[in-house]
Amino acid sequence: MKAKLSQSLVKQITVLLKVLIISIILIMLYFKLRDQQDLLQEMKALFIKGFTENRWLLLLVILLMPVNWFIEGLKWKIIAGKIVHLSKWQAFKGILSGLTVGFATPHGIGDYLGRIMTVKHRQRFFLIGGIMLGRLSQLVVTLLFGMAGVFYLFGLKIVAYGFMAVLVTSILVVFLFNRVKHIKNVGRFFRMVDDYSVGEVGKIILLSACRYFVFSLQFLIVLFVFLPKFDLRLNVAGVTWVFLAKSILPSFNFLSDLGIREYSAIYFFENYQIEILPVLCASLFIWMVNILMPTLLGIPFVFQLNSKVEP
Repeated sequence: MKAKLSQSLVKQITVLLKVLIISIILIMLYFKLRDQQDLLQEMKALFIKGFTENRWLLLLVILLMPVNWFIEGLKWKIIAGKIVHLSKWQAFKGILSGLTVGFATPHGIGDYLGRIMTVKHRQRFFLIGGIMLGRLSQLVVTLLFGMAGVFYLFGLKIVAYGFMAVLVTSILVVFLFNRVKHIKNVGRFFRMVDDYSVGEVGKIILLSACRYFVFSLQFLIVLFVFLPKFDLRLNVAGVTWVFLAKSILPSFNFLSDLGIREYSAIYFFENYQIEILPVLCASLFIWMVNILMPTLLGIPFVFQLNSKVEP
């Protein structure tokens, strides 16, 4: 009787947490946009112009969104494959669930929980180390490509320092991983990283590079639509700079990377006397397509999350 009561209580708390997360997402989105009416009007005019003149290009950007997250789903399928077989659809659902839960939490912490809760295996929390491996792979790719933006802004000398920083960071990460694995009650969640073969890690890095190419292409297309003058070299450097800044700057907001991307884009392009509002529109459009839309699409999957595991 007590066991049934306990299960019922857990189920009720789980439902309440789901409702709370969704409420936080919607409320914070409302307050984020409520006090920006003047800016929103100017941006609205630019968006209307962009959709009128280049609707097919913007439609292509939207269609690339599921490609972006499907690639991330393939990474998650490899990572989770150490303890459970996931279909491509199950992996994709896990990504959207993690994205939705992570949207309402600082540093995307909820992304870990959202993904893990879609796996019903009793050892699912051991996948934390695997998720970190996937994130680090994406970070390494972003850092390497980001050097193009750093070179464009600061020159070759800074790029050399940047590569040294990447190398030192990689060594420190490997060292910390090895240290953490031996910490009692914590290390067990990271030991599974050793189970991934060189081939599997290579696939994860390759998929990270493919995903980087997709969301970079999206950003470049949107810049082409909104900027009055399009310089390919400058915009490629700007895109790599923006994603680099987004990856290394700490994110304290609860709306994923909203704010950091916009600030870093403005910082880069204003150095070249480029009008800021179109850059802001392009950056915000990417956020809406790649973060907001899949977050909203993931809401039904959040209600399917289950605390139960298979025996």
